[in-house]
Amino acid sequence: MGKGREVLKLLVGRAAEAAFPSLGREIDDDRNTARAPKLKRAILLARLERARARGDSSAIEKSLAAFWKGNAGDNFHDNYASERFDLFLEHHAGLVDVLASLLEQHGTRFSRLVEIGCGDGTVLAYCVDRLPSIREAVGLDINAAVIERVAAEQPPGSKISFAAAEARDWLVANPKPGTVMLTNGGVLEYFSQENFDALLQALALSPPAAIALIEPVAPAHNLQAQPNSFVFGHERSFSHNHSRRLNQAGFDVVHEQELQLHTVRWKLMIGLRA
Repeated sequence: MGKGREVLKLLVGRAAEAAFPSLGREIDDDRNTARAPKLKRAILLARLERARARGDSSAIEKSLAAFWKGNAGDNFHDNYASERFDLFLEHHAGLVDVLASLLEQHGTRFSRLVEIGCGDGTVLAYCVDRLPSIREAVGLDINAAVIERVAAEQPPGSKISFAAAEARDWLVANPKPGTVMLTNGGVLEYFSQENFDALLQALALSPPAAIALIEPVAPAHNLQAQPNSFVFGHERSFSHNHSRRLNQAGFDVVHEQELQLHTVRWKLMIGLRA
C-alpha cells in the first residue's frame, strides 16, 4: 500500500467511524456481516494506527482479531487459500519433514496436533498425513464462519476436527500431554507478546509439548539485541523474537531456519518441552 493511499484510507476510516457508529459496533460485537466491508477495513486501520501511536498492544491485538473474525477474514480465506497452500508447499513444507523426524525419536509420546489459525485445514491435513504418531488433529480459528464450512466437509470418522476458539482458552480447557502446536504463514504475529507468552505457558502445562511455527518477523528486527516484540509493517502486526519467547516458556529450540522470500523475512522453528 503506497503512503498516500494509506493516509487516505486512514482519513476515510476516521471519518467512517464517526459518521457510522453502527459499523464500529458490528466490529466490536464480532458480528460477521458483509455490510460495508471496505469502510470496516478502513475503520480497523484507523484504530490500529491510533493504538500503535499510543503503544497500546492490547488495542492493536483486538483490532487485528476483529479483522480475522469478520467478513474481511472470510474473504481472505476464500480468495487466498490456494495461493497460501502453494507457498507452504514450495517454501515451508520442509519444516514438517524435520518435525516428523524429531517426533519419530519420541515414539508415540506426541499424539495430538493442534493448528492455530487453520483456515480451510489443508495444511493441517498435509501434516497429519506425514506425522505417523498423530492420532488426533484439531484445527482452531477465530473465524466461526470458516470453521463451520470446513467442519461440515469432514468425513465421518476423520481424525481431524475443528473448533472456533481462542487458542489459549482452548488449550487450557483441553490439556493433553503430547500436544504439538502448529502455526503457518503468520498467526502469532497477531498475538501481543503478553498473549504469545500466555499461549506458550498454556501449552507447556502438559508436557511433553512441542511447537512448530512458520512466522514473519520485521526486516529490521535484530534478534540478538532486541528480545521484545514490537509492531511492524502495514498490518501493524507484531514482530516477535520467537526463540527468546520459547526459551522463557521452557522450550528448547531444536530447529531454527530463516528464509527471505521477496520482502518477507520468515522464521521456521521447532521447540520442545520434555
